[in-house]
Amino acid sequence: MGATGQNASHAERDLWRRRARIIKAHLGGYPVEVPAFRRNIKEVVSTICHITAVHELWWQLSTKPEEFHKQFLPENRWDIILFWLALKDEPMMRDHHLRAKVPQHPDKCVPILVFGDDAPCNKNGGRNVRCVQMHSPFCLLEAERKYIALSVVDLADICKGAMLRNTEEGISWTFNQASTNTMPEDWSNGKLLEKSDGWRFQYRGEKLNSDGFVLRG
Repeated sequence: MGATGQNASHAERDLWRRRARIIKAHLGGYPVEVPAFRRNIKEVVSTICHITAVHELWWQLSTKPEEFHKQFLPENRWDIILFWLALKDEPMMRDHHLRAKVPQHPDKCVPILVFGDDAPCNKNGGRNVRCVQMHSPFCLLEAERKYIALSVVDLADICKGAMLRNTEEGISWTFNQASTNTMPEDWSNGKLLEKSDGWRFQYRGEKLNSDGFVLRG
C-alpha cells in the first residue's frame, strides 16, 4: 500500500497479508497511477500506488455478517439514527454531498470517519509518510482492527503533492462507489472493466451489501 520503491512487491505482500489476518478481508490493493521520482535514474516515472478500495472491503465483509457487524455496526440499531440526528445541523453535514440520501434510510446509512496523519518511518525521524485511515464510530474492536489504512504515501518523494492528490481522488471515488451499494463497471480512471480484469469484471453491477447497508464517509 503506497510502496513504490525498488522492493515494492515485498512491502505490498507483507502489508496485505497482515491486513488479511487482522480484518478478515483477503483483498489486494486497488491500483492508482501516480508519478514518482526514481533516484537511480534521476527521473520522474509513472508508477502504481495501491490503496484500499472501500467498496470492495465493504462487499467482502458483507459476506461475513458477524465480522461486518463488529467492524461497522452498533449493538443497538437505533444508535445509527441517533447519530445522524445529532449531526443533522453540523456544518460538515449541511455541506455533505450525500446529505439528502441519509433521511431516506437513516438506519441503513453507516457513518465512516476518515482522517489522515503524518508519521516517521524510523525512530530517528527525518522521513515521514502520510497515512489515511478510516473507522466506524461504533466499532469497539482493538485499535489494530478498528482503524483501516486506506493509503500510505512517502512524503520524501518530490512528487508527493501529485501522489497525495491522486491517491486521495482514488479514495474519494471508492467511497462514492460504496455509497451506491453496487460494484462498479469501470476503474477509478473511467476505463470500463474488461474480461481480462478477472473477478472485478465478473462481479460488476452486483450489490455490495444484500441487507441494504450503505456507507456514508
